[in-house]
Amino acid sequence: MLKTVLLTTPAPTGRLERSRPTLSSPMLPWLGIGAAALLFAVFGAGYDIVTPFAQAPDEGSHIGYAQLLAQHFQLPVGQPERQQPPLYYLLGALLLKAGAGSSSLEALAIVFGMLTVFVAAFCAREIWPDRPSRWVLVALLVGAIPQVQFIAAHASNDSLTMLLAGLLLLLLIRVIKRAPGWREVVLIGLAISASLMVKETIYYLAATLAIAALISVKGRRTRLLALVALAGIPLLLTGWWFVRNLTTFGHLLPDLRPVYTAHPNHLILDATQLRTWSQFFFQSFFARLGNMSSLVTVGTHPYVIYHLLELLTGFVIVAGALAAAEGARRSTSLTRVITVLLVAIPLVALAQAVLNSFFIDDQPQGRYLFLALPAMAIIAVFGIDHWADRLKPLTRAAVWGAFVAAALAFDVLSLATASRLFGAF
Repeated sequence: MLKTVLLTTPAPTGRLERSRPTLSSPMLPWLGIGAAALLFAVFGAGYDIVTPFAQAPDEGSHIGYAQLLAQHFQLPVGQPERQQPPLYYLLGALLLKAGAGSSSLEALAIVFGMLTVFVAAFCAREIWPDRPSRWVLVALLVGAIPQVQFIAAHASNDSLTMLLAGLLLLLLIRVIKRAPGWREVVLIGLAISASLMVKETIYYLAATLAIAALISVKGRRTRLLALVALAGIPLLLTGWWFVRNLTTFGHLLPDLRPVYTAHPNHLILDATQLRTWSQFFFQSFFARLGNMSSLVTVGTHPYVIYHLLELLTGFVIVAGALAAAEGARRSTSLTRVITVLLVAIPLVALAQAVLNSFFIDDQPQGRYLFLALPAMAIIAVFGIDHWADRLKPLTRAAVWGAFVAAALAFDVLSLATASRLFGAF
């Protein structure tokens, strides 16, 4: 077992380790994880009910993509979302061809969001196999962010991207901990293939997984065979997409520049604009409803919730950094790799969002971080729980109970705000 700062919290030298609360029944953590997925679905369905059509980013374009596939078996060329790989839209087109309405694309997104909650819990289990309470906390954190629920309530490939990003992270952790066998190599090849067909922002995770798998495999001959499998499976399943792009657009990927305007806005190195961009990005990660135009409010104070979230985010970052520093000297090399990986995934996702705003179109949308959500949830749970472990069991339970209650209250307040804004209830 990998005993490190991420996997355990070592006892102080010369003292017995304080017993930690555990979940006695092996079914209890999975009931908690199932409850987290169910809560996600309930709130997602709530947003679907209260929100009119086209009040989520590019919803009409996403549905149009699936309809084009269903009705004409064609990929978009000069329309919005033409840059998106087609996996989500192919699945949606199958539902449309089977007679389901456009609401089936929303239901599909909610299902993918629920599965992401489970995958995040599996990631936590790989890191803390003896801490099932942390599996539940990671699942709750992933499923409790209102903006994730809101996006999943509408037609979009973001939920499928989150799911595949979580699966890639799970496979990455497993590959780092132990060399993959042939079955796992095939699974990695299939996961990479799916990720290549869902969204370009996830490609760096797919490349990282492929490299880690090749490094982890033992033996020169076995590594060569793994290379053939990891390259061959994606080439066989996704090569047509890149050939089509090459023949249609003249390069392997469609042009990312927006088609709806000839003069897209760009982020520039201006202090005021950078500050505005950062604030909007942060707010839209947690909750900016409608077409990212409406804040969750408390009375007449529109920014109170977000100031509290800023304080909480800062606390989690500081707590996690101090906890990692405290255990760094006792960490193994494998733990350091996993720690760097968990930190690097959201940082690269953030860098992609910033570069996109500088060079393609100014879109300070926090949903670009959703593909890093399982990693961020693991970091947050570790940062808080490392210090909560020093508390008495009842006090620790009270801390986490207050945290979960606050998250649920935020969910309810956000859904109530959407209902008030759109007047569906």
